[in-house]
Amino acid sequence: MKHEVSNKKITVLGMANSGIAAARLLSEAGAELFMSDSGRAENLATAIKEASGMNIAYETDGHTDRALEADFVVTSPGIPETSDVIKSVIDSKLPLYSELEAASWFATGKITAITGSNGKTTCTSLLGEMMKLSFDDVRVGGNIGTPFSSLVIKGDSADTNYILELSSFQLKWISDFHPSLATVLNVTPDHLDWHTDIASYIGAKERIVENMTSEDCFVYNFDDKESTRIASLSKSRKLSFSVKEELEEGCWLEGSELRLRIDSVDEKILDIKDLKLRGMHNVANAAACMILTTTGGASTIRSGSALLSFEGVEHRLETVRVLDKVCYVNDSKSTNVDSLAVALDSFDEPLVLIAGGRDKGGDFNSLTELAAKKVKRLILIGEADEKIAKAFWTISDVHFATSMKAAVETAIMISEAGEVVLLSPGCASFDMFKNYEERGNVFKNEVNSYGADE
Repeated sequence: MKHEVSNKKITVLGMANSGIAAARLLSEAGAELFMSDSGRAENLATAIKEASGMNIAYETDGHTDRALEADFVVTSPGIPETSDVIKSVIDSKLPLYSELEAASWFATGKITAITGSNGKTTCTSLLGEMMKLSFDDVRVGGNIGTPFSSLVIKGDSADTNYILELSSFQLKWISDFHPSLATVLNVTPDHLDWHTDIASYIGAKERIVENMTSEDCFVYNFDDKESTRIASLSKSRKLSFSVKEELEEGCWLEGSELRLRIDSVDEKILDIKDLKLRGMHNVANAAACMILTTTGGASTIRSGSALLSFEGVEHRLETVRVLDKVCYVNDSKSTNVDSLAVALDSFDEPLVLIAGGRDKGGDFNSLTELAAKKVKRLILIGEADEKIAKAFWTISDVHFATSMKAAVETAIMISEAGEVVLLSPGCASFDMFKNYEERGNVFKNEVNSYGADE
């Protein structure tokens, strides 16, 4: 569709990073653009400056009918499908595409697409490091870091490898997006504040396979019912990973060793005790990445080396420091109930848990038993504090904090040697912070403001 963009009237919804990146790409391709954002102008100063510099007309403080005067619309992932402007676009029968879809029109390199309810950032970052040891042109982005539009605007070749983290928001509005390699790591209820319902959320995840062919490969989680079901929808080759079952083909955990068997490869990759990543969920991530790198043509030995040296991503079970024999861990990227469960299950030490934020419709009651086993003391923040307190009723030592500063102060006062203070909110950050990154950075700054490292 790249050749059809020139002289087309295109509205880009949203003026944050993805919107501006899409506008820049489409503008260079000769499109006539209009940008529309519901945010206040004073909060969009940088975006307005960029749009003006590209001679792109725009509106802020709400979406008007001007946004519908287009041949088609490209939307940013931050705009929910439940929003009035998206409903208006659909009602007007205008074609609606995500920034991901629009960027894919300009990509000639090989696309590896990674999605899932949890673990996709770690998996994407890890896969990027593994692939970089075998290929010269590896570009990592999508829902993590750099928008896909910004990766393709610099030009590429058939030898370019795109490693993309994809959210359900981005996949919801694709049309021709076609990865050569893809995986759905897992599917659990999430983003019910963005989608109309759980069926819409799962349906968006499914779309990752709809344009894949027999020449492509889909990697699925044998231990996850929805991931396995989505594999059945794919026309591509299918390979699986597991931390629970031995497989005829794929990557699985055999005792404490990760075993890989694909085509002519049949070997034990590493002992998981040597991994720097914590938790069985990261063993699953490692297994998925070993399949993706191997089928992507990377060296198995180099990929294994990168896997052993990988220490994880910021804001995901990130050790901040040890103070007075208490370990402080930042898991601010825990924005749903399932990611909180994964975090709790990753520790044997008694936990002082800091949780809460903006509820996304998750069922915290499903964690009552796990929290009772793992959490010794509970500190609650944000709008969901009372909901979580009711779900975690078995925990007797509960504290409420109105700020991250107060939460850390409380944690320092009540924690004891040998315990772990874990920030794993299980909620969105938007009630108190711009995003989970800001929330995690504030936590780290507060923790690091006390005493000296051991």
